[in-house]
Amino acid sequence: MKTLLSSVLVFIILLSSFPSILAIPNSNPIRNNIRIPEHAIQIAENVFSLGSTKVDGKIVQGFLFVRYQEGFAKPSGTPGKGNDKNKDTSDFQFYELMGKGVSWKTKEDYIYDSVTIDVTSKATIETSFATWEFLGFDIFGTGAQGTIDGLDYQAPDTKNEIFFDNIEDAGVIAMCIVWGVFGGPPPFRELVEFDIVFDNTEYSWGDATLNPVVMDLENIATHEIGHALGLADLYLSMYDTTDPEVLNTVTEQTMYGYADFGEYNKRTLESGDIAGVNALYG
Repeated sequence: MKTLLSSVLVFIILLSSFPSILAIPNSNPIRNNIRIPEHAIQIAENVFSLGSTKVDGKIVQGFLFVRYQEGFAKPSGTPGKGNDKNKDTSDFQFYELMGKGVSWKTKEDYIYDSVTIDVTSKATIETSFATWEFLGFDIFGTGAQGTIDGLDYQAPDTKNEIFFDNIEDAGVIAMCIVWGVFGGPPPFRELVEFDIVFDNTEYSWGDATLNPVVMDLENIATHEIGHALGLADLYLSMYDTTDPEVLNTVTEQTMYGYADFGEYNKRTLESGDIAGVNALYG
C-alpha cells in the first residue's frame, strides 16, 4: 500500500530542489469564502501540500486534508487494480499515518470560534475529542471559545483553531490543515498545529440520529480530530483487492475519506483507527 509518508518524502526531495515553493509568512490566512488555495499541490487522494517554512529553527510542512461528500471528489484509483486472484488480504492494515513518528510531543490547547460555534456545538466536538482520548492517551490540551483568524495555509501561527465557515469548493464538508516536522529521524518528527473548518453554507449540521437529512457534527468532527492527532485518510484505491469484506472494513473506519448526510456510525472508533493511534502514541 502506498503511504502518505511516501508522498511526503518525495515532496521533501522536491523542496530541496525548488526552494521557491517554500511557504511565505502567514500574513493572509483564509477566513471567509474558503477554498483550496492556488499554491496547494495535490500529493495524494484529497491531500494537498501547502509548502514549508521554518519555525523555531525547524523546517515544518503544512498539509491540507479535504473531506468530501460521497460522490463529489474523483477517486485517484479503483480497488482491485491488478491481478488479485491469489492476493493474501490477511496482512492489510486499516489505518494510514501521516508519517512514522509524526505525533504530538507536547499537549496544546485549542480555540473554538466564539462567533460560529455555540455551546452545544462545542460540547459535541468535545465528545469527539474524548472519543480518541478514551483510548488512554492524553494527547490534547483544553478547548476554549475565543477569537480566531482562520485556516493557516501559508505558515502556522501557534493557534489550533476550530470553526464553521463557507467552503466554496463544491461537496467539501470539512477541511483540516496540519503543520508539523515530517523529515529527519522519526523520534524528532512532530505535529505543531492544526486548524479545522466545517462548511456551514452547503450543509446543515446537527444530530443525525434525530434528523437524517443533516450532517452529523460528532461524526465529522471525530474524523477531523483523527487528522489533528496524526492519522491520514483511508480510501478504497489504497487496497489492491476486490474482496468485499476488506473493502467494507475500509469504509467502516472512522478515517475513511468520504461521508454523507445521515451518517453517524463514525462517531466511534473501529479496529484500524485504534491501531493507528496505538502506532503513534502507544
